[in-house]
Amino acid sequence: CRFFPLDSSPVAPSCMSSTISLRETGSNPPRLILSTSTSRRSMAARSAWRELFTFEIRYQLRQPLFYLVTFALSVLLFIKGTDNGASGRLHLNAPAMIIEELMKWIYFVLFLMTAFVASAAVRDFERRTSELFFSKPISRFDYLTARFAGTMVVSALPYLVGTLALAVSTMMPDVDPTRVGPFRLAPFAFALGVLIIPTLIALGAAFYAL
Repeated sequence: CRFFPLDSSPVAPSCMSSTISLRETGSNPPRLILSTSTSRRSMAARSAWRELFTFEIRYQLRQPLFYLVTFALSVLLFIKGTDNGASGRLHLNAPAMIIEELMKWIYFVLFLMTAFVASAAVRDFERRTSELFFSKPISRFDYLTARFAGTMVVSALPYLVGTLALAVSTMMPDVDPTRVGPFRLAPFAFALGVLIIPTLIALGAAFYAL
């Protein structure tokens, strides 16, 4: 940048403007670096959340209690589906009977969920391995929610298998066809989506917070 006398003032603004533009341009790279590092940290946190979520599912699926509860619930719902004590005016697969049978055996899954939630909440702290997870770019909230979400998925699986067993039971050849109505998906979806799964999530969150 050259210096001019006072009478050549029209040239001075060009020099000043170029200096200002250079300063503004020089201030952009730190902002770009900051935004890039922030996005990388958020991506790393999401990746760590997914790893904890999938790890919790794999861990709980290795527990014998999960298969014991799933088998017992499926057998009971299958047997009750073939003869659930419905009166002569109600079909075995009537919506009222389906909802009643699914809600009747919820304490099986509550027992499983309580055991799994308690294990997920204190397992790493008792074994003193929580510091290994907190060394990753993940907050305590994300750590706890990933554990809880994985536990809830595993706790809902026995009911999904049991619901399938209840639906198949009325299609067995030894069932009186006059006692079976047309198959409808709505009662099963209502029982699971409106009554059972929200109940499991609410009670699981209460147990998890204790």
